[in-house]
Amino acid sequence: MNNLCYYIHESKDLASAIEARQEKQEQIAEKIDEWVFSKWGIANFSHLFESSLKLPQSYTYGTLCRQVATARIEEVSFSLTCKSLGLKPLDLTYHEDAFSTNNGDKVHLIKLPLITGHSKNGSPIVKYKKIVDFPQAGMLLNKISIDGNGTNLPKYHRNLREDTFGNDIPLEIDIGSTFKKYLRDCTSQPEYLYEDIDGIRVKKNVSDGYELSRSNPPADWYYPLYLLGFMTGKMVLFETYENPKGNVCDIKKHFCCAMDMIKEEIGLYPLVVEIPPLQLPMMYINEALIEKDNWQTELIYPSIGKNSRIIEVFQNFADQTISLRKNT
Repeated sequence: MNNLCYYIHESKDLASAIEARQEKQEQIAEKIDEWVFSKWGIANFSHLFESSLKLPQSYTYGTLCRQVATARIEEVSFSLTCKSLGLKPLDLTYHEDAFSTNNGDKVHLIKLPLITGHSKNGSPIVKYKKIVDFPQAGMLLNKISIDGNGTNLPKYHRNLREDTFGNDIPLEIDIGSTFKKYLRDCTSQPEYLYEDIDGIRVKKNVSDGYELSRSNPPADWYYPLYLLGFMTGKMVLFETYENPKGNVCDIKKHFCCAMDMIKEEIGLYPLVVEIPPLQLPMMYINEALIEKDNWQTELIYPSIGKNSRIIEVFQNFADQTISLRKNT
């Protein structure tokens, strides 16, 4: 199957899909609840999901899911794109994921690629700032201390977001506790899970016993449950797995399998908008955005028509925010 069929590409298709889903959200939720109970044994799944996130009901949310929310070009472009489409930006995080030097996303949460200026031809000048030594593989992201004085990795990046977005900072919710609730309430458990042992993620067989408060399920078990959050038109996922340089082969398999499974059981795909791949320029942090209080006023906001391709709007904002210069 062509993976591109999983994604929404144009603004008109997104608007119509949201409207259609919201009109039938109760029926969709009923189907989801029946299926989740039959397969995982989790009762009242839709209520469990909504009560866990506690989102205000008056908005439709565009959602970016990264282990740690930060102030990269990707996050800034995501926020701007959401607002251009009439969506409220939401960052879903997963601070109990484990660090790995094989994952460029996680590496560049510690080894920050900062745009410190621009050359005469306008190209960004990028310098790296390593905020702490790389921890051992498997250390939980929220256990990585930056200053030894209470600032962990998520808090460090939260401070960057506050400096960049100011009072307009997007809402941020960690989804780890939601996965724990799924694990707590299910009757069909995964064969193995990951337990926090002194801040390190350790793989354990469920049959050997585990401490629920310190444990999280594997991706192949929770991924369908995760994607079911984007079914009713309340939330739209902004994502891509079409990234040959991003070491996403395994998670892409989970995504494709879960999308097909959900389509077969519910009759609909989750709402997923394709965005540019998370390659190095999307991981840049432009110091000009931190320095300036009104950097948004320097942008040219693209006109959103019915046939506007959302990935192009996103890339337009990325190009502009990479090009923003510091005050002289």
